[in-house]
Amino acid sequence: ITTSATGDDVTIAPTAKLSAAVTAAENSADKDLSNLSTAGDTYIKNLAKTAASWNVETNGAGTTAVAGGDTVNFINGDNIAITNAGRSITIGTARNVSFDKVTVGGVVIDKNNGIDAGGKEITNVGPATSGNSAVNKTQMDTAIANAQTAATSTEKVVAKTLTGDTNLVTVTGQTGTAKG
Repeated sequence: ITTSATGDDVTIAPTAKLSAAVTAAENSADKDLSNLSTAGDTYIKNLAKTAASWNVETNGAGTTAVAGGDTVNFINGDNIAITNAGRSITIGTARNVSFDKVTVGGVVIDKNNGIDAGGKEITNVGPATSGNSAVNKTQMDTAIANAQTAATSTEKVVAKTLTGDTNLVTVTGQTGTAKG
């Protein structure tokens, strides 16, 4: 190596002997990567595989390494539908779902405890058609009106029968007849 200085400038140059050695090394090197030794080939493949690896973790339950070329399988869960179109993965709610309990605002639907409407009015209820169905207000108002109409009578009849009592009394008619 030779050096020379002019003011603040310093020049460093290789000698002819150093230049010749570098050129000889460049010319003798095998630049064709297909000519790697078996160990070199294995090393390069492992290096590429390691560089392509990544980790997967769910809900903080531990990390699993996914090596380059490995496949990760996404599986539908309860009420979850997973689909893919090419490399795009969609995670959504399934069309037919089943829950043990659902809370929306103050309204709770629970499979064990029934419905708690949270003090809210239940609206748009259709007319009940079977014995174990809830009736709506219109049906209830009609039933009350019908009961009041049926209870109105010009007859003055009172009848009461008790069983198992020795002092039975039946009153019939306007003037009353007592039997006992």
